[in-house]
Formats: sequence, C-alpha cells, structure tokens
Amino acid sequence: MALTQITKSGITADAIDGTKIADDAINSEHLADGGIDNAHIADDQIDSEHYANGSIDTAHIAADQITSALIADDAIDSEHYTDG
Repeated sequence: MALTQITKSGITADAIDGTKIADDAINSEHLADGGIDNAHIADDQIDSEHYANGSIDTAHIAADQITSALIADDAIDSEHYTDG
C-alpha cells in the first residue's frame, strides 16, 4: 500500500488525541500566548520555586498571614511602631 500525503484540511475534527502524540512532543513553543490559565493548572502545582524574586508584594499577602512566628527576632523596632 502506498503512502499518501495528509494535509491539515484532510484531518477530521478530534482525529488527533493524546494517544497519537509522542511523549514530550509538545512543549512551550507549541503553546499559544495566554494558552494556559488558572483553570488548566492543577491545585498545588505552583510554589515558591516558580515565583520571580521580588514578585510578591504587600498587595499579594492576605490579612493575618504574617504572624509573630514568621518575624525574625529583633526585626521590628521603634521605626515600625505607630503612635498610641
């Protein structure tokens, strides 16, 4: 049997699925900009190794998340106190 050339227009919708794609064949160069959103990231998959240095600021720290156990000894002095 001779091989025939298949063009994009000759492939039916949903004909190619994960079973027909080689392991590790798709990487970041194949993803559209903005193609991965929160709905496509599994719970607990992003942690501190994925944060850029300095990327967490006070706007991204929830209320009551910094407890006394997380503050270094002697880190707070009179310049940090409020009057009263």
